[in-house]
Amino acid sequence: MAPAKKKTEVEEKAAKAKVDAKKAKEAVDKAIDAEVDEAAVRKEAARAKVAEKKPLSKRAANKKVAEAIEASAEGRLALDTEVDPALYAQAAIEHPELLDLMVDALKGSSRRERQLSSLVIARVAKIEPTLLAGSIPALVDALNRPEAQTRWETLEALYEMIPIDLAACKKGINAAEDSLYDEKSGVVRLAAFCFLCALGAQDKRTSKKVWPYLDEAIQCFHGDIEFQDMLNELVRFAEGNLHAEVKKALADRMRFDSESGYGFLKRKATAIVQICESK
Repeated sequence: MAPAKKKTEVEEKAAKAKVDAKKAKEAVDKAIDAEVDEAAVRKEAARAKVAEKKPLSKRAANKKVAEAIEASAEGRLALDTEVDPALYAQAAIEHPELLDLMVDALKGSSRRERQLSSLVIARVAKIEPTLLAGSIPALVDALNRPEAQTRWETLEALYEMIPIDLAACKKGINAAEDSLYDEKSGVVRLAAFCFLCALGAQDKRTSKKVWPYLDEAIQCFHGDIEFQDMLNELVRFAEGNLHAEVKKALADRMRFDSESGYGFLKRKATAIVQICESK
């Protein structure tokens, strides 16, 4: 084969490879950018398993809530899986004795009551976290329950409690670490990751304590469905009051993705590196 012809074929192959690489990159970008928040979908699907019947009518649901309030006045917890948890949350906010019974249920023997109670408590924490200020030890203890839902709902509640009582929430670090490496539930792993990030963002000392756990999680779950949400929380972590060593380590950990990643991953990784290096 003539040298000129051979050179032309090589150039054509190189050009084609370049085009293919560009198309592949665009496809990856498109797939990542269009990705649905599958972690949230899975979370709602898991929550839906608690309720096995069709939703009640508004009138019937309100009747069930009234019965729960009446039972709580007698020291009994009477929750129904058919009732919208938001209705129970509002009732718990207005009736402290009902909320107290739900907190007590977290250590009870009924898995169903633990799950339902933790679900409602997580909603209350988002609306009126101060009502749970005295219940943080009970929430931390609930992180030792075997079922994933009780743990992730409780972790979400504790996330909201950090501004209320940081010291009390820190006592949940060890239990959160266990949930961070849960082999069966990506939802509970994500909740633990977010909780640890929020704790670490509060002060330099805590950031050093939780960073080894976060660093390992970044490596273990890179590419998992939940990793997109983990990146969002990492941005907030980077914006926190981090120790200088943690800032450098976080920037170094995300640098490869900021330089070689695609789409959402590249954007978030770049933002994290820039935040860490700008402070």
